[in-house]
Amino acid sequence: MKAAHLWVSTILLALIVIAPPGALGQTSIWYTERIHDFGGVGIDFEVYHDFKLFNRGVDTMKIDSVKVNCDCSTVSFLDSVLAPGDTVSFRLSFSTMNYYGRVSKAVRVWTSDPQAPKLELFYLSTVGQWFYKVKPDPVSLFFLPGQKSRTAGVLNTAMEELVLDDIFVLDEGVISVTPTRSKAAQGERIELEVRPSENLEPGTYLTNYRLSFDVPGDEPLLMTIPVRVVRY
Repeated sequence: MKAAHLWVSTILLALIVIAPPGALGQTSIWYTERIHDFGGVGIDFEVYHDFKLFNRGVDTMKIDSVKVNCDCSTVSFLDSVLAPGDTVSFRLSFSTMNYYGRVSKAVRVWTSDPQAPKLELFYLSTVGQWFYKVKPDPVSLFFLPGQKSRTAGVLNTAMEELVLDDIFVLDEGVISVTPTRSKAAQGERIELEVRPSENLEPGTYLTNYRLSFDVPGDEPLLMTIPVRVVRY
């Protein structure tokens, strides 16, 4: 299975070696994260991630535009002017509907920074395929009005032991994710309690969380689970 993760390492290395404009000089606008890996994702779902840019210079800078290179994704952001020390985030939405297997896409950001007029950020995923035969169960969560929590699992069918290393919750004000069983021998399940916030206003909330598992001798095993919460 180490070969299955080789594509991720190859892509990451290529993106690091090919430096963006201004990378060798002192740019003002920069990123906190250039590459986001969703890991394994189910087919025909929307997943989300917030990229952040910050102004490390002494002059006010402007984000002119942010664009994606396919119809499968959209981006949205509010603030376009960054005073020195300011940070701005924009949300990426990626639809897995027309994909299967390994996916690599780019986000292009045009700025007023003469040292970095264009930045490229990247997002990766593996759609509908699950490395090491480790798969979330269910692959997505849907909360109807009145539902206060659900148990989510990750079934370990092939590895000698599966250990949950990290949980990243995109919108902590919308859901919380608490592990109730963080280790699973072969044939057992990792288990988590997913709970929507009690203070949500009426509406539909789309978010996700990402799980990271330690794999000895290989890249971390990642998977992203979409969550939809409906409140009246």
